[in-house]
Amino acid sequence: MSDLLKSIGFAALVAVASPALAQDATPPADAPAADAPAAEAPAAAPADAPVTLETYVDEQFGDWQRECLRLPADSGQPDPCRMVQILTDAAKNPVGKIAIGRQGEATGSGEVALPTNMGLYLPEGIAIGVDDGLKKTYGYYRCLPDACSAQLRFNADDVAAFKAGDQMNLNVVAFLPEDRRTPVRLQIPVSLKGFTKAFESLAVPAPAPAAQ
Repeated sequence: MSDLLKSIGFAALVAVASPALAQDATPPADAPAADAPAAEAPAAAPADAPVTLETYVDEQFGDWQRECLRLPADSGQPDPCRMVQILTDAAKNPVGKIAIGRQGEATGSGEVALPTNMGLYLPEGIAIGVDDGLKKTYGYYRCLPDACSAQLRFNADDVAAFKAGDQMNLNVVAFLPEDRRTPVRLQIPVSLKGFTKAFESLAVPAPAPAAQ
């Protein structure tokens, strides 16, 4: 499960490489004699090793958590945050994760990761709806050895429905271990308790600079 949760983290920001520190070479005061062996050039300073960034949860909103990526202290940027919820089965065992970020005042994007051992039928993708209705279907875009992920895009109407609803439904088709020959449609509930406060706690991204 730990690898599954990592796979839906801030994938584009998992590590940064610090620039190598430039070193000024100091020339010797006197030139060496003709028959003196040339001094060996100092070894180049190796680049700093990549720094693995960690995530942390800084606040709880109902059934949602605000998860942030801790940037280096000298980055000059605020830590980016998303709202997340661990998905569970009927026995309350963790089976996946959903993460949603804010794209505008009333729009969002996110990702759902589910374990491959569920026997996911990939062509069906993930259908997402609110309460009793289904709205959209998203295809899987990435599969790792332990999990498959789908990228989500929510417009203002979607976000408004989540704020007003009680439960988001994730519908998938899978071949369960009990019978790998017969596909089964599964519904994974996602509580919307605390959705509004969690979403509104996220910073609205700054607009991209206009092209010159």
